Amino acid sequence: MRISLLGAPTVLAAALLSFATPASAQLLNGANWFEREVGDGVVWRYYHFDNLFSAKQSVS
Repeated sequence: MRISLLGAPTVLAAALLSFATPASAQLLNGANWFEREVGDGVVWRYYHFDNLFSAKQSVS
């Protein structure tokens, strides 16, 4: 069984989107997330934004 924490959209994205403007939400949903399986059924996703919420942000 594979559990995904950040799909299109899922728990983390939904939490971030609750603070997001429509433009920020579009950035989150359109990001090309880096993915790595770190354990059996656990996927780590990461993206570095240059201008999310008016600042550089690393989201994982």
